[in-house]
Amino acid sequence: MDPTFLKNTAPDVERLKRGMLVGLLTLFSIVASFVAVRSGNMVWMGAVIGLPVLVMLLTHPVHSLYLALIMYLSSLNVLRIGSFSDASIFFSFAAFSCFFMLIFRRERYRPERGDKLFGGFLVVIFILMVVRGTGLKFMGASTWGGSPYILIMMAIFFYLFSRRLRIDGKGIKRTLWLVVLMGVVNTLMQRLGFLAETDQMSEVLQARLSWTKPAATTLLLLALVVKWKKSWITALFWVAAMGVTGLAGFRSRLVVGLMLTAAFFYFRATNRKAYVVKAALAGCLVWMMVVASSPMLPLGLQRAVSFIPGVNVSLRQAANAESSTEWRYEIWRFCMEEAPNYWLVGRGITFDVRDAAVELGIADVQGQTQWFMFFTHSYHSGPLTLLIDYGLPGLLFMLAIHILFIGKCLRMGRAFAGGDSLVSRFALFMLASILSGIISYWLLFGKTESLAILIFQMGVLYITYHSTLELKKTEPSIMEDETVVKAFSAPSLHGKSL
Repeated sequence: MDPTFLKNTAPDVERLKRGMLVGLLTLFSIVASFVAVRSGNMVWMGAVIGLPVLVMLLTHPVHSLYLALIMYLSSLNVLRIGSFSDASIFFSFAAFSCFFMLIFRRERYRPERGDKLFGGFLVVIFILMVVRGTGLKFMGASTWGGSPYILIMMAIFFYLFSRRLRIDGKGIKRTLWLVVLMGVVNTLMQRLGFLAETDQMSEVLQARLSWTKPAATTLLLLALVVKWKKSWITALFWVAAMGVTGLAGFRSRLVVGLMLTAAFFYFRATNRKAYVVKAALAGCLVWMMVVASSPMLPLGLQRAVSFIPGVNVSLRQAANAESSTEWRYEIWRFCMEEAPNYWLVGRGITFDVRDAAVELGIADVQGQTQWFMFFTHSYHSGPLTLLIDYGLPGLLFMLAIHILFIGKCLRMGRAFAGGDSLVSRFALFMLASILSGIISYWLLFGKTESLAILIFQMGVLYITYHSTLELKKTEPSIMEDETVVKAFSAPSLHGKSL
């Protein structure tokens, strides 16, 4: 039982407070509806329609969390508010609900080791907003592009204030199957061009299918999180996940998928030394299969595996992959020349539209030159993003935060050896996602939005990890048989309303 949720007030007083809050929200809804109808504004009337949902999310933070997970894992993004994905919006709802709960119950915030690092990074952001501009129109800024600042703030807010949330096997089970459904829908919608462009480059020339990401994530969840009676079903879903990932033609996505899988099974293994040997043998077998089948693979997949030694792929795909690597080197070389100008106070992430019109020519835009990528903050490198946009202080703070995350993941990973419940496998999936995401950010590809995603993921891992511990402590028998998983009714934010 989490002592932070012990109540000092009588049940009658607690119910009275909840009734007053619900009454106030209901009154607000009625007044807002009346004002919207009188105004005749379609935007306001549409907002009123969503007001009951907003009230439900604010009073049931665990529902916001489940919705955020569904949107995040299925890559579904319908609202598209600036840099905010649908998942980040629902994560923020969950965080605000928990924050209001602290105030409502008059509880004190209990800091944990490393929380001050986030304060340091926020100070860096505030300095950048003062010196370089906020990039937020509602604050009267003349520059654009400041919404990622708010996204990082919301991610930190979620990480700090959502720790009291708890999930259970039933909730995760429903979430996973909704993710499967939404992943299929999202894949079809993107393929048909309703939610995004069908591909990033010509399918005729390069066959890079950009709409495959939702399907790939869904298949990987089915392979790792869901427990199948036959091991060959797990293997089939995993091979399908890697194949669909490769169809997009991004080598980095394939590498991240492999790292995620390796980390997942490493921490789940009871004998990790034996696992390393088995993983090495399995890797050799997969390598031989890829080398043997490489000439027959789809063109996008050929591009994705072109970095693997011994493969025989299309010359056009190999040349395209090689030119992409050289193009990145040129961007990095140009950025390193500019980096000394921003070591103390970063460049920030905002930009002036008038400057863009003057500084960028048609050749820069069409050819995506090094100057164009620098001007638009597309450095294709996590360390350079931090060094140039946030300065050396921002880079050091975020490096410390990521080291903190790695340490937490390694400590939490000890509890998942042999874990066989749905909650523990999902927690392990999030843990592996964080580790592979951090490695990818520093070695493969990273941008400002990636920082927020990692912080959101760490908040989810904290919730799932402690949910697993509480399930083990209170109901040890259900950890072995997930068919009878019961909701853990502790005095935490476990599906309870305000």
